[in-house]
Amino acid sequence: MKTTSTLLAFLITLTSVTASAQTTYNVTQSSKFSTTNIPDQCVNCVINLASGITLTMDKDVAFQNVSINGGSAKSTIDMKNGSFTFWSAGSFNNIIGTFKNSKFVNSGTVTFNNSNFTFTGSSTITVYTSINLNSSTWKLYDNTDLTSTGGTLVIKSGSITVGDGTPSSKATATFNGGNLSLLDATSFFTLSTNKNTYFNWSNYNGNGKSISTLINNNPTLSGPATLSGAGVANSATLPVKLVSFAAKTSNNAVMLNWITSEEINAEVFEIEKSVDGLHWSKVGEVAAKGNTSSTSKYSYTDDVKNGSSFAYRLKMVDLDAKFEYSPIVKVTLNGSVAASIKTYPNPATDFFAVDGLSAGSQIQVISMSGSVVKLVNGYVSNAKVSLSGVVAGNYVVKVISANGASQAHRIIVAK
Repeated sequence: MKTTSTLLAFLITLTSVTASAQTTYNVTQSSKFSTTNIPDQCVNCVINLASGITLTMDKDVAFQNVSINGGSAKSTIDMKNGSFTFWSAGSFNNIIGTFKNSKFVNSGTVTFNNSNFTFTGSSTITVYTSINLNSSTWKLYDNTDLTSTGGTLVIKSGSITVGDGTPSSKATATFNGGNLSLLDATSFFTLSTNKNTYFNWSNYNGNGKSISTLINNNPTLSGPATLSGAGVANSATLPVKLVSFAAKTSNNAVMLNWITSEEINAEVFEIEKSVDGLHWSKVGEVAAKGNTSSTSKYSYTDDVKNGSSFAYRLKMVDLDAKFEYSPIVKVTLNGSVAASIKTYPNPATDFFAVDGLSAGSQIQVISMSGSVVKLVNGYVSNAKVSLSGVVAGNYVVKVISANGASQAHRIIVAK
């Protein structure tokens, strides 16, 4: 009798209803996924979890057009050592998610509504298309890695926190082709970890409300991507076409030189300096020409009293107070810096040449989204770089010498 009653309870607990080519699964008590009748490759499904219960994901799943709904008290999705993939659109509604040593992948737009997810261990989050966080949070701890290669990660009245603020926290966040959009000033993206790889998140340096870091741990960010929305600095491209930006040393001074090919309503170039590539301070400014379609050359000298290595960037501000950052250049005082280089032709078609390289230089071709589309090493003095496989568009050619000094030139690839 005991066995019979248990079986009856189980049958009542898990029910499914099919209507209009969509299948609804109702899970009424805490269960392992493998004990339900939900297929691990569910298509056009609605999964309703009773209030407060936990669905333990003990199988890898690949869903298409699936909505997972919690009850009035949030229901929990718990996954350990597994893989959770959305091949097309999906949503989490009123759900608590706990992922440990697990993979979350989206190849279709996934929306989180009033949901809170925590990723621990060596979990990975791979974003191929858009993610919407509405009144929802992601917390990435331990060695969790977030990589966005496409679409837009949109946060509205929500947040993403990377790391727990301790020196042992190794969580990472990388936007390489993906975008990050904060739709209101209450949303935020916080880095509280040491591990992130530096790659110029200058566009993320908004007004301090929405992008924050735990300064004590000196975290850096991996990107870049585009921010948009209230509470965030406008990162739209300004009408200043920067052709080149270079730095060189002379005794105890750093001489910065840059060239523009066109300016519309440009007001000022603010020179910013950093010793760690993360924290920046303004050291001076140079007035812009304002409106010109002719080539303009600028220079600025920074007197250095102490230190050995520095990074510089230009904050290009227009009359409407909108701004854009230049590529970053680096110099080292206790050693030779990258010699003055020349890049030609510009525009380029099949190749471009670089003259004036120092031994062991590296050349990077970087797209406007921040992706390195071409990387070559080991050149001594001159280089001819093939543009095979590089699509037409605007790029930055960054030359990094063996001692870390760098120069950046913008080129146009025309095909």
